[in-house]
Amino acid sequence: VRNLGRVASYVASQYSDTVLFFREGRNPGVRGHVSLTIDDGLCRSSPDCSLVSEVRSLLREHGARATFFVCSDYLSDLEADAQALLMDGHEFGNHMTMDSHKWASGPIEEFIVDLAQCSITIERLLAAQREAGAPASQTGVDWFRAPGGKMTQEMREVIDQRGVRHALGDCYCDDWAIEDPSFIADTMLGQVESGSILILHMPERGYREHCLEALRLLLQGLATRGLHCVTLSQLVSLAEGPAEQSGAIGEPCDVEESDEGLTHAASAPDPPAGASRDMEESGEGLAYAANAPDPPAGSSRDMALSGEGLTHAANAPDPPAKASRDMEES
Repeated sequence: VRNLGRVASYVASQYSDTVLFFREGRNPGVRGHVSLTIDDGLCRSSPDCSLVSEVRSLLREHGARATFFVCSDYLSDLEADAQALLMDGHEFGNHMTMDSHKWASGPIEEFIVDLAQCSITIERLLAAQREAGAPASQTGVDWFRAPGGKMTQEMREVIDQRGVRHALGDCYCDDWAIEDPSFIADTMLGQVESGSILILHMPERGYREHCLEALRLLLQGLATRGLHCVTLSQLVSLAEGPAEQSGAIGEPCDVEESDEGLTHAASAPDPPAGASRDMEESGEGLAYAANAPDPPAGSSRDMALSGEGLTHAANAPDPPAKASRDMEES
């Protein structure tokens, strides 16, 4: 997986400084630590569907810190929950206003406006925290994750100008599509190592609710492996080096490929019956095709290299009928 991400930089230069992971051999400070990131927070449905309290309890139980890539539209009426997460030492990153891939194909002016809207929403939460005299878990918005991982060169130039870094990851499963928590956790635990960045999606009642149990199993598995979850910013601090020493794709590899290559395919479990293994990827960790278990018979496994990165043909199951489907699964 890590080598696959590096190859992507030769195809899509907009990802050349995207942070995917840190190599323990080059950054020994990350030993025993990983960064847990959770996308699409906090709740796209009504506040009654929010599972923020349950997620927060799980993280506290394991002494884990996470970076939540939040969508500003999904923070409405959840300001108290958001403040509680920040008080616990978690971190918020920019994931645009909503769960959509439209910015990669739309006008850059729209991207600029919506990027700013999400950052402003987060900064207001941080300001309210400071005004209340609460300890600051972060001082500003330092991280961006393009929805679906779909980044264009123009988008990259905009976030560079704003001093924000783009992060994907090296541990990922189709948790937004596969509704088997054990499979999700087992797959990601088969990929993880010190310095990894894990990508999950935020659960809520009636939509991706299975991700809560996946998070519980994942945290248990990480603890068994002696791996402690920290925020992205904390992982960078532990690495004790500039961004050029991180696992940004395109970084020259100075270790033996046999040690850093794709090592988990043989141990990865088969997917549950009927589950799709197709990712409409182009990001979310820049694809895990080489590391992922084989899909059920008949599902697509074709991977294409495009200007948007590494992509899969989408073949994911639909969410529950009552759930909002404002994410472009294209």
